[in-house]
Amino acid sequence: MAIHVLNGGQFAAVRSQFMSKTILPGSPLLACGVSVDGKLVSAFAYLPPKFDPACAYLMSDFPVSWTRYRRLAKLIVMAAASREAQLLLQRSLSSG
Repeated sequence: MAIHVLNGGQFAAVRSQFMSKTILPGSPLLACGVSVDGKLVSAFAYLPPKFDPACAYLMSDFPVSWTRYRRLAKLIVMAAASREAQLLLQRSLSSG
């Protein structure tokens, strides 16, 4: 499993493919894709903090539809809560 930082355009493209069109898009502080064996299996993104500058809100987490992996929702949450994702988030919070 690997976590890849996505820019706004990349996240918007993945989001528009796999999430409902009725969900309004937000502007993420940090967006990431998760790959397994070199293939994108999910994405997640954090909103910038509103009240506590040291905390961010997980705004979106979703699997891609073409994966064969079961229980993917658990993998997405584990990736978003991983040490690697937390370090990426801390960098985003400190540079913003």
